[in-house]
Amino acid sequence: MVTIKDQFYRKKPKDLPRRIYRNLAEALTGAAGDADERRRLIEQFLTTLQEKHREDEFLRMKLVVPRELEQTLEPQELEHVGSVLARLRSKRSGKLFPIHPVCADEFSVDPAFLSTVFDDTPLNHIAPSDQILTMGSCFAINVQQYLLVRGYKAAGFVRSEEINSVFSNALMLETACLPDEDRRSYLGDCYQRILGPVPVDGHVAKEIEQLAGLSAKIQNANFMVLTLGNTIDAFLPEPMNEVAARMACPTLFPRFLRIFQSENIKHQVKALRNVKSNGGSLRLGAFDQVKKAISTIFDSIFRLNPDLKLLVTVSPVPVANTMGVSNPLSLGPIEMDCQSKSTLRAALGEALIDSPDDRVQYFPSFEIVRWMGVNLPMRNFGAQDAGSGHVSDEVLGAVFDFFQSRFCVQKGFVRPLAATGGVRPEAASRVE
Repeated sequence: MVTIKDQFYRKKPKDLPRRIYRNLAEALTGAAGDADERRRLIEQFLTTLQEKHREDEFLRMKLVVPRELEQTLEPQELEHVGSVLARLRSKRSGKLFPIHPVCADEFSVDPAFLSTVFDDTPLNHIAPSDQILTMGSCFAINVQQYLLVRGYKAAGFVRSEEINSVFSNALMLETACLPDEDRRSYLGDCYQRILGPVPVDGHVAKEIEQLAGLSAKIQNANFMVLTLGNTIDAFLPEPMNEVAARMACPTLFPRFLRIFQSENIKHQVKALRNVKSNGGSLRLGAFDQVKKAISTIFDSIFRLNPDLKLLVTVSPVPVANTMGVSNPLSLGPIEMDCQSKSTLRAALGEALIDSPDDRVQYFPSFEIVRWMGVNLPMRNFGAQDAGSGHVSDEVLGAVFDFFQSRFCVQKGFVRPLAATGGVRPEAASRVE
């Protein structure tokens, strides 16, 4: 009888080019303690790569020492192998950059691998004297903490992951840009509709104060890191008022308001009830709506600070829950998160293409964690605390190191050998 385990890829031949690292690691394990045999095996491996790295399947390999092989090699062996592979990579001059890596063993968050699959051109926008603002999800908090530890001036403006919708961010920033009278009118009508016939001046004053603080942070920043979280938000059947009718997302319910800023599930349920009592619904945004919201975010930020450098990322952190979200296809929370992130990433790509602006850059933190993550030889999430929404320290640290190598002015730090495939690049440095 043929069973599932006998099908698919289990019986693939062991002499496939993409197995070359694995085969060497197995051979070296069998030759433990035999220095001559180990030397012979390593030279045979290197000779094969030097002769064939421009042929067939070898062309789809990135020639970076995999972790399994790295752990099998002695330090001197690793340095030798790493230096040969680095020379082979340099001969390719980036011509094979568009090719997806065929060898799963090569996937890594080390700089040597990241630079073969992502643009690693140093832009060096951020100097230690610059003021950096991070905004968006809890992922933005990690960016802020990383930069502070490394001597940069960083401040944050954060919303909970549930509220970090591209729509709520767009509405909040657009409200911050309104003329004073329109802003006060809009916020007053929102609170009156939410709270009923009670005095709302105190709530409105606090909202205006918070929006003024956000505006000041953007205006005083040289560089901003914006992490886009999700596309789930609450929509009403009609605009809140005349001011809302003139806004980019006229029927959006104002979940960005302070009274909804809680990760407490009871508070979220209360907000949802309020939306439904006003005839609205919680749902995923459509592609065109998401794209328009992203463009609105950009426009609002640059209205507040035309000279700002803006770095945009998509948060790899999943949506915490999809309670109350319109769900005609009976999707589970993982499926809905996938649809939300996919729409968000695609709409962001189109927005960047349609309105090119040299003030805006994209950074692939989402791709490193979510798309590369399935091939990484480690836990992507929860390695330290078992949290499914907490990117593991090793992955997160590598993401931010890569971010710093591209966007920060750097000083006098050389990465360790293990992080560079056995080679000490003269240009690899960072502020500590």
